[in-house]
Amino acid sequence: MKMIVVAGAVVVGLAFIGLAALYWLTPAGDLPAYLPGFEQGSAHIHFKHGLGMLILGLGALAFAWFRSGAK
Repeated sequence: MKMIVVAGAVVVGLAFIGLAALYWLTPAGDLPAYLPGFEQGSAHIHFKHGLGMLILGLGALAFAWFRSGAK
């Protein structure tokens, strides 16, 4: 069960880091409509959304790292 939690945390962490890159590299008008921050026709970059995703991703990877260690 421990390895499933660690693997899930790694997958979630990498997904959040991927979302951070998407927010930083894509203007708000080109984001998928289901993501927060989508604004039709906007050229604005959502830096704070990307920073939040990066922090969540690094937190999930840190959780996986500490959870995978020996007792």
